[in-house]
Amino acid sequence: MQTCLNRGQPICDAKDVFIPLSDESYSGQSGVLCLDADTGRTRWLLHTTHSIRGTLAITPDRVLAVTQAGQVLAVDRTTGRAAWTRTLSGYPHRWIHTGPVVADDVVVAGTGTGGLEAFKIKSGKPQWRWATSRQTTDYLPHFATPLCLGSTIACLLYTSDAADERSSVDLGGR
Repeated sequence: MQTCLNRGQPICDAKDVFIPLSDESYSGQSGVLCLDADTGRTRWLLHTTHSIRGTLAITPDRVLAVTQAGQVLAVDRTTGRAAWTRTLSGYPHRWIHTGPVVADDVVVAGTGTGGLEAFKIKSGKPQWRWATSRQTTDYLPHFATPLCLGSTIACLLYTSDAADERSSVDLGGR
């Protein structure tokens, strides 16, 4: 397999290891790889059009990923088939290096212009969007994957004036 690991770390549970794959040569080797945690054998491999540079998120039924270009993927954990794919506002992007975060029944992903978008994990139905008023470029919009803190999503943003902006979104008691 001609691919590379990037910023996203493998994530595992008792039986599976999930690995985001990055392909800087655009030779079709980017995607999500699932290995058997006991044997290291490949359970499945889902190829994606664009690299996945951030860490994945998992639920009992899904593996969730964000591609570098701004596609959110929900993958069936058992089969490795895409359950749904959604594009983030402003798609395609150049610099999304962060992964998604799970908050109850939604997956939240950072956009290439510094915003956040949420989708239902089961269906992919859009739930909400948040955009920062200060971000006008897709140059390094997020340094870190969003963090779920109870009913709040926190994120660290890079802004064009070289100052860090700390922002959070209240999920309204979710």
